[in-house]
Amino acid sequence: MRDRKYSFQIKIRGNNMQNKFIIDQEINLNDVDYLKTKVYADNLTKIIKNTEPNKVFTIGLFGNWGTGKSSIVKTSQEQIEKENEKIKFVTYDAWQYVNDSFRRMFLRKLREELKYEETDLMKKFYMNESMDVDNKYQLSATRLSWILVVLFLFLLFIALMPSEYIEYKFPIYSFVTLLGLLVTIVSGAFHQLKITVSKPHLFAPEQFEECFKEIVTNSLSKSSKVLKWVKGDKSIQNLEKLVIVIDNIDRCSNDIAYGLLTDIKTFFSSEPYSIVFVIPVDDEALKKHIINHNKELCHQESEEFLRKFFNVTLRIKPYNETDLFAFAEQIAQQSNLNLKPETINIASKEYAKNPRRIIQLFNNLLVEKNYDIDFSEKNETLICCVLIIREEYPDYYNALINCPKIFNDQKHNIGDEKLKRFIRIVQKSVGKVDLNVLNKILTNTHNHFINIPIDIKDAINTFDYEKVLDVWGNENDVISHYVIDRLSNAIKNGLITTDLVAYFDLFTKINTRFQLNAALSKRIDENVLPYLSSIMAKTQSHDNLCLYSLLREAHNDSTIKNALIEEVVRTENQEKGEYWGKLFNAVLNNFKDEKSSKILSSTFDIYHNHFKGNDFSEKQIEYLLSDIYVQDRIAELPRDDSDEIVLDVETKEYKKVEWIFQNKTNISEYTYSSFFAKVIGRTNDETRMKNKTKEDIVEILNFVNPIFSLIPDRKLKKQPETLYSLIANPRRMSHPSYPTYSNHDSQISFVDECLDNNEYITEIVDFVFNIYRISNNVTNVKEEISKILKVKNLDSEFVELINKGFTLHPILDIVFDYEDNIGNPDRLLLLIHCFLQQRGNSFLIDETRAISRLDTLLTYAQETNSKDVYSLLEKLITYQRYKDLLQSLIIEKDSAFINNLPSSLLNLAIDSFDRENFKDYSNNFEFMSVIIKHGSKDQKHYVVQNLIEKLDNNIDIGNILNLIETMENVSSFDESGLLTSHLGNFKKQYSEITEKDVLDRINKLIKRIKA
Repeated sequence: MRDRKYSFQIKIRGNNMQNKFIIDQEINLNDVDYLKTKVYADNLTKIIKNTEPNKVFTIGLFGNWGTGKSSIVKTSQEQIEKENEKIKFVTYDAWQYVNDSFRRMFLRKLREELKYEETDLMKKFYMNESMDVDNKYQLSATRLSWILVVLFLFLLFIALMPSEYIEYKFPIYSFVTLLGLLVTIVSGAFHQLKITVSKPHLFAPEQFEECFKEIVTNSLSKSSKVLKWVKGDKSIQNLEKLVIVIDNIDRCSNDIAYGLLTDIKTFFSSEPYSIVFVIPVDDEALKKHIINHNKELCHQESEEFLRKFFNVTLRIKPYNETDLFAFAEQIAQQSNLNLKPETINIASKEYAKNPRRIIQLFNNLLVEKNYDIDFSEKNETLICCVLIIREEYPDYYNALINCPKIFNDQKHNIGDEKLKRFIRIVQKSVGKVDLNVLNKILTNTHNHFINIPIDIKDAINTFDYEKVLDVWGNENDVISHYVIDRLSNAIKNGLITTDLVAYFDLFTKINTRFQLNAALSKRIDENVLPYLSSIMAKTQSHDNLCLYSLLREAHNDSTIKNALIEEVVRTENQEKGEYWGKLFNAVLNNFKDEKSSKILSSTFDIYHNHFKGNDFSEKQIEYLLSDIYVQDRIAELPRDDSDEIVLDVETKEYKKVEWIFQNKTNISEYTYSSFFAKVIGRTNDETRMKNKTKEDIVEILNFVNPIFSLIPDRKLKKQPETLYSLIANPRRMSHPSYPTYSNHDSQISFVDECLDNNEYITEIVDFVFNIYRISNNVTNVKEEISKILKVKNLDSEFVELINKGFTLHPILDIVFDYEDNIGNPDRLLLLIHCFLQQRGNSFLIDETRAISRLDTLLTYAQETNSKDVYSLLEKLITYQRYKDLLQSLIIEKDSAFINNLPSSLLNLAIDSFDRENFKDYSNNFEFMSVIIKHGSKDQKHYVVQNLIEKLDNNIDIGNILNLIETMENVSSFDESGLLTSHLGNFKKQYSEITEKDVLDRINKLIKRIKA
């Protein structure tokens, strides 16, 4: 047998080695006999020599593929041909000519080896006959284009010729000639295509048999050399025996193998020729060919077929491991392969029946060593194992590529017993394999990263995060690809809880400083998502994991974030892993959005003690801290031995509740009520407050006031009223002499007690106003506020309530009547608020109290010239009620007062003096003097009418004269001279009864008016 020959030299460390690839070819066993098979060659030689002459004899040399059959035949051939030139070997490789006719190629091979001249019949075996079966015409675009161009030029030439040169009468022969030319031209535009069919000559089997006999007869016949020289015959003759070796039948297809055997048996076995057919073959493979060709045959019948075919069989006995180890060792030494004993041992055990496979394995091993010499020498035995697995167990090899860790897994389910045996041998030889080394042998991925500096690779593989971060900015693409590869490799090697987690942690660490892009993070997810539970359990930084999930959420992928939240959510007493607390804290510290907070709220209610931080976002405070959580914190407020709340604002429990109330805005009414219930306690009012000193009660106020100040307005109803009653109502105090007799008890009001001594007023004010604010006017605090106002101005507190939208209706009267500091802005704001409060269409401040307060304000404004008070009054006159009241008040004032009013208030009074009611003011000389000074022409005329009416009746002459004396330019509003006329009439009518000085004043006034 002859395999392809390799001639490449292996180069190691730049120097050519002496050894070459081991050439798998037949050898003379007399020179080298590694497997001690020369005995078969000697036996074959004896059989061939002793075959009966003039008989066709078939010898079967049986042995597995690669067991040295071809070498046995070659050794026998060389020995026989050396001893006897009249015995000729002809070797026909059936596999080499598998695609051609056996008969034709066999005859050709036989003729060439025996140098027989080819006859005409033999030539026809290798020639085909041709026959034209059809003609087709195909238009040629190129030819047609040239023809059209020529015709166009010809017609153009005719058209341009002078008319006298054109002959209009053509003879008949000219017409025929032109017509023929046109046909020729048109036909030239077509290609003629001939369709020809070629097929081999058909020959009968007898013709092949005839040719074979002719060649063989010539070779076995006796002929003198002189006669051959004369004839020019160069063929081989005078042979005693012709040995025909037909090799590789078992490599051919079922039909071809069966056909070869039947042809040999049919054409050659019965002829009187001294021919020996030697057929080296794997008999088991040949039996399969026979059975597959003829489905009706069984194994026993196929053996019977071979027994009938072969006259004798020579079987190569199976080799054992010792034989093959010696063979492999000698081959390796002769070729200077320098292989380790472990490598040779594994090769010989796996291929204990096939030497050729060992040679192929060693050659493949030499190829593998070319890639990385140092690595290959160090891991030679493991590489040898992988090569065997690749060739012999392809399914396991593919599984190994996908998951290298199974190589070390002794419990891995392997169905193939032969493979199990081999893996046991390997594991004994190489021990537990470094999966990174195995992965490098299995794949070529490491070569993609050959340009990455060794120190960077080392930093990545040893998880030196800081060093990787230092170079990430410049090498991020290369590093990211390499780390992705490391992730994938970790998965293949089953290093999920170690390497995969560590490489993923590297990415999450990088993400904290350099935000990873969407494409890279998607590739990361593809590797790690199936192992997210392991990552959550083993990661070194749950915070980095959470930050990475937020990055993916920004990339519109919330898979990891949702998984982390799902892992954190727990019910009471539900099992939690060791890592859960860290993950719980990381999730709460990083997922601060509303949706996450709502999902985590129930878990936080139960396991809040596991949380180490206090840095809540607004959304977390609103939605993570549930009412149940807040109620639980209130319930944790310490109690004393009598089950009363400990009034200590410095406890961590109190500080926690205070922080919650300060930051959480959506606490329910029920939760707030639970705090009041905690403070009130379980006992009745009398027992709860009996014999409490004012200091005891102040301690309660100091405890509740900070919390009350944090409760939103109008949040509660009944609960504040209950606590307020406990504090504000008189408490029972036992008589010192009769402490056990309740009928001697006295009633003492805490508020009165403090106000009388001017103590704890701030605490009381805070308490009262918080209760009022929280209970939305429901709690009656009027009595306590009235008492407090006697010792303290509460305007700023009232204003604060107004600014929060409170109407102050229950306490409006005491706020309105308070007299202190009337010009203060807060007081003025309170007054305007009180003036304007209505219930339905009615103002709450009655008219009497309103007039009194307006008069006070007018007087105060006049005395102090207060712009703020005037501004308040001006605002009030926009309301008809207060406009009318102020008009009445102002009109009653003296002229000096009125004249000093701001124009808006002055005009308010003046505008009330008109044609309809001017007589109502006839006795109000102060106001009429204002009209004379500031009124209109008509209003002044009305004043004149009032005056002349009084003159005519001799009433208030002195006041009339005083008013007239203030008038200027009287003719402008008394154009008819009524005033002078009536003054004259008065003088005539009442001169006798009027004092002289009055008459003199009248005369002077008449003169002045007329002047």
